[in-house]
Amino acid sequence: MSFFSFLWLIYQIFINKKPDLDSIRKKWLLATKIGQLYALRADFIDVERATILTQLYEKNFENNRTATPFVFEESFKNQFDSVEESPFSEASIGKVYGAKLWWRDFVIKVIKSDFRHKFITDVTRLKKYFKFMIFFYPKLARVADPVGTLEDLERMTLSELDLRNEIRGVEILQKTLDKNAEFISNTVSHHLSFPEFMPELSSEKILVSERLTGKSFRELLENHTLPYPVLIDFFFQHVFCMLYDGYFHEDIHSGNIFFQDDKIYLLDNGSIWFASPNLRHGLTRFFDNLTHDRIPEAASSLILMAQNREENKKNFVVYEKNFISLYTDFSKKTLREISLTQQMMASIKMAVHAGYTFERWMYPIIKSFMYLDGMARTCNPETKLMEDVRPLIEKFVEYTKANSA
Repeated sequence: MSFFSFLWLIYQIFINKKPDLDSIRKKWLLATKIGQLYALRADFIDVERATILTQLYEKNFENNRTATPFVFEESFKNQFDSVEESPFSEASIGKVYGAKLWWRDFVIKVIKSDFRHKFITDVTRLKKYFKFMIFFYPKLARVADPVGTLEDLERMTLSELDLRNEIRGVEILQKTLDKNAEFISNTVSHHLSFPEFMPELSSEKILVSERLTGKSFRELLENHTLPYPVLIDFFFQHVFCMLYDGYFHEDIHSGNIFFQDDKIYLLDNGSIWFASPNLRHGLTRFFDNLTHDRIPEAASSLILMAQNREENKKNFVVYEKNFISLYTDFSKKTLREISLTQQMMASIKMAVHAGYTFERWMYPIIKSFMYLDGMARTCNPETKLMEDVRPLIEKFVEYTKANSA
């Protein structure tokens, strides 16, 4: 990545009122990922630009097959009855092939061998460019933390490049679901599940799993056939994992969720993030208060997640007044009228401008709610989401209190 390409990216993300999304997507993968991360930072860039950048999360997972197939070793191919010669799906870092063994269909995900080196090189150069900017503009480090953001992005992407992490991710989430299976079964009708893997045939660059026969949430949403109760059941189980044990799937776009045989399957579980106890406690109280229209209490709950809440008490009164104004009649509005994601980003921006600081882990959580909000708005735009999730939040609060006693 040249310095001029870096300046071009800075202009598109931080200056241009209408970022050129197609050019960002075509430039290089790192540019898209950086744009996606700062789409969540309405506390740093204006809300309008952040809203445009959120479109980088959409239509970014289309099939893009190339003529160059992956060459499997004969010893690996011989483990199957057949392996398709061409991938049926291809993304920026990998390809997916179909295979058969006995009566079962499998998918083989492979990592492009040339990706890691180029990605690390681009990240290293970009860190140097940002450090150069910070030298002349130190405020950038305090407000936007570009180097820290790049380190998070690097850690997340390198984790995805070891496909064995998908198996580990499923084990982490499954542990939370199994530990609380009775409560979850009594709360939802459609249970969260995961594809079955073949660890003995998998490695860092190759992952073998069962081939699902259902349809993705993306396809169901596009065809207007996703049942809203199914989406709410997924919403609850995803948030339960996040708020109960802290571990959650960081990339729950609609192409990663399948509906099959009355079960909800979550794919690409290599990016599992962790919400600290402080974030979990604050978020639980925030949504409990928000869904019950206790707006002043919701304002206080959000500040519970700030790292400097004790040192910054003097600014709370002004912040609280602005928060109450922002959320007036929020619970009474439909998803068509108002976006939960934009409200949350505006809330964080308001708090940051009041002098509060938050963990970087806050932003993957906002990204997660952005996906949920977007799917709900497409599925049932006339619903009042806060009313729909209120009974689930009440059950969660009651359950966690009972288990912490």
